[in-house]
Amino acid sequence: MAYYWVPVGALIDATSVEIVAHPCTDSKAVWDSIADNSVQYGNLPDINTFIHELNAD
Repeated sequence: MAYYWVPVGALIDATSVEIVAHPCTDSKAVWDSIADNSVQYGNLPDINTFIHELNAD
């Protein structure tokens, strides 16, 4: 199965989008906070690890 990156802002209706991971959190702005319990990766994770996270229930 192929995977594609699509910015959520490009979706017409993003109400059913669930955030499951935050990559590259080491470079987020100091004033930015992540208020959910999703997995956070300081840098880009290994692709297989990331795909596993995306498929987690």
